Amino acid sequence: MSTQFVYGAAKGASGKIYTFSGTATDDTEFTLQSNTSTSGVNQTGGLNIGQLAEGDSITHFAVTASGHTPLYAYLEDPNGRVFMPIGSLGKAAALQTGIMKSLPAPVKMVNGFTIKVLTTDVSSGKEKVGVSLYGPGPMAKDVFTATIANGTAASFVSVKTGLPVGQALSGQVISGAMVSGGGTDNMAAALSFPYVILQSSSGSSKGAFALQNGDVETVEMQDIGRIMVDQNDQMEIFGKQ
Repeated sequence: MSTQFVYGAAKGASGKIYTFSGTATDDTEFTLQSNTSTSGVNQTGGLNIGQLAEGDSITHFAVTASGHTPLYAYLEDPNGRVFMPIGSLGKAAALQTGIMKSLPAPVKMVNGFTIKVLTTDVSSGKEKVGVSLYGPGPMAKDVFTATIANGTAASFVSVKTGLPVGQALSGQVISGAMVSGGGTDNMAAALSFPYVILQSSSGSSKGAFALQNGDVETVEMQDIGRIMVDQNDQMEIFGKQ
C-alpha cells in the first residue's frame, strides 16, 4: 500500500497554534496527532487535538499531504460523529497557498475530539472523490466518498454509516460543501462533468458542487445556499464514456 506524510495546523481563539503530523496509508482513514519530531512547536507529542487544545476554540485549520490532496479531513467529536469538515491541499499547493482557512464556526475543544484524514491512491483507474457537507445544525454534517466508474453515475455514501446522503442527512439543512478528487491528474479523463450533483427522487437537481483542485489551492467550503436534504435524495458524479 502507498503512503503519504500528512501535516495539520490549527489556530485557537487563544492565539495558540497547534500542529500535527504523521504517515497515512492511502485509502485507510487516519487519525492525525501531534508530533514533536516534525512540527518544531513546543508541545507534547502523540496527543489528539482534544487533549492538546482542551478548553480552546479552534477557529482556523488546514491539512496538507506530501503527495496529493486528501479526499477529506474532519474533526470527529467524542461521540464519533463528523463535527466539522477541514480544508485540505496537496504538497504543490502548500508551497504557495498553504494557509489555514477559517472554519464556518469555532469548535470548542474537549478531550475526545480527533482529526480524521483520508489520503488516496490517485493512479489511473482508481479515481475517487470525497464530499464534505456542512450545515448549521448539530446533525447536519457528514463526509461521503464515491469511486468513479466509466460511463456511469457513481453514488456517494457516508464514511460513517455507508448510507446515501438522503438517509444520512434526512431532514437536515446544508449550506456548505467541499469536494476533493485527491489528485486531479486523471480527473479530466475520468469525468464527463466536473460537478457533484445532489438530486431529488424525481430526478431534479437540488445542488451542484464543483470539484476543487487541491493541488493548486486549498479545498475549502463552497457557499451552496440553503438546501434541505430529503430522505430519497442521491448525490452522484458522472464518469466519462
